[in-house]
Amino acid sequence: MARGASVDLPDSRGWTPLFWAAFNGHADIVSFLIGRANHDVRNSDGEWPLFWAAYKGHTSVVRHLRIGGAKRNQLDADGHDELRLAQMLGGTTSSPSSKDGAPNVRSILLPETPTVHFDPVATQTSRKTHGCRNLVG
Repeated sequence: MARGASVDLPDSRGWTPLFWAAFNGHADIVSFLIGRANHDVRNSDGEWPLFWAAYKGHTSVVRHLRIGGAKRNQLDADGHDELRLAQMLGGTTSSPSSKDGAPNVRSILLPETPTVHFDPVATQTSRKTHGCRNLVG
């Protein structure tokens, strides 16, 4: 890189250094590359670094990619996005190669949802609110 080498130079399969780092769960390398490399680059199979990080259950890598601006909701050739790939790991289990686990990956990929505060007093006094005092988003 000091001599001007491109961090986006792909190998014969279209995998860049960021692909390999995301695939293998090297969060430190992903963190280094994220500001220098194209994080939404596609390989010859239409996959991208976030795709592999999610599928492999590499929570730290997914977090770095998302914070670095990697786009969500991209689709692979089979129509799967990265959240679906994380769900394919199944329930609360993770792939054998995963260090961090699928449930954590899903929590990073899911959009924030508002918190509903239940107030039992309001339920007894007012049927209009159904016990929901307010939403905090």
